[in-house]
Amino acid sequence: MSKHDIFDELLSRYFLCWDERRFDAESFREIFSEDIQAKLPPTEIIIGLEEVSRQHEELSRLFVSTHHMTSNLLCNFTDEDNAKCRANFSAYHLYTESKRKEYGSEFLIVRGVVEFSVLRKGGIWRIHKLNVECVYRL
Repeated sequence: MSKHDIFDELLSRYFLCWDERRFDAESFREIFSEDIQAKLPPTEIIIGLEEVSRQHEELSRLFVSTHHMTSNLLCNFTDEDNAKCRANFSAYHLYTESKRKEYGSEFLIVRGVVEFSVLRKGGIWRIHKLNVECVYRL
């Protein structure tokens, strides 16, 4: 498997965790480094696997289900063990009943950019930094 394919799989596994509602630290360890730094809308930077896991769980309570898609993954290597990547994403979120009433909408559609840095330690690639930026919300 090429490095690009590995990075694409890490990103796909991340969004699959969203869609399957798996935010436990064990699932995230297959994707992220222990000292992950993540910026998710609408939060500030979150540091550490356990805290990132907790924040995802909290955000997921807004939705009954989600569906994420990614495209156009681009990666640049800074050295043999580090790369910076960027991809577009589109996501559909179905609000819980209480949030539907609060927000006056059944769903949230988001399109944006996800930027992430991958780091290889002990021959294993993991996402070390993650920045999810919404470009469009409906």
